[in-house]
Amino acid sequence: MIKSLSVSMALMTAVMAVPASAAVQFTFDTLVANSPTNSAPLVVTVTEAQQANTVFFTVDASAMQSSEFVRDLFFNIDGNTTITSIVDDNGAASYDLCPYDSGCSSGPFNAKGNRGKYDMLLDFVNSNSDNRLSGGETFTMTLTGTNLTEDSFSFGTTSSKYGELFMVAKLQGLSGGESTHMASTGPVDIGDPISGGGPGDPVPTPGAVALFGLAAIGLGLRQRRRWGA
Repeated sequence: MIKSLSVSMALMTAVMAVPASAAVQFTFDTLVANSPTNSAPLVVTVTEAQQANTVFFTVDASAMQSSEFVRDLFFNIDGNTTITSIVDDNGAASYDLCPYDSGCSSGPFNAKGNRGKYDMLLDFVNSNSDNRLSGGETFTMTLTGTNLTEDSFSFGTTSSKYGELFMVAKLQGLSGGESTHMASTGPVDIGDPISGGGPGDPVPTPGAVALFGLAAIGLGLRQRRRWGA
């Protein structure tokens, strides 16, 4: 009885100890040219994966109008970080992540109009509307590298006109055929973006939840045997 109870309790304790996925979010709420339909049309979330040195980089354009689309995304990366692998998780949009993809220049990349220079450029291919990152869509990459965490992208550029900016996006397809640039003035630590847990809150994974269920069943069966004896 004691041994079975100890095993079940150990399983339950292990489940409760599963850490949350740390994440930071960049909201593009600073207008630096023209006016889009939505005052904050774009959100970028970087979530740390359970595998070390791996993050999910998500560009959420769901608040944009369907006729609008993302052309370029400029951002910085920690100088001690190297990206070695890029996996497109949903394949809806065609893109180049510079300077890591072949054929890209090495940077820095200039966000035109006194918006500063950035280490990296996520260049979406817009020659075909089916390959665009359009309004209402979400795009995710899995990035793997060295010294790579969700905080590896929290580095700003001081622009001569707008002060410190962390990311700049060029949006096209606005009313009248106009384009605009929106920027994020800083990241926000949001903890786990799926569960809503705060930074560091324990957030069970699906596998951990199943493990918890097995532990609870084990306790229940043991209790039934005890009372039925």
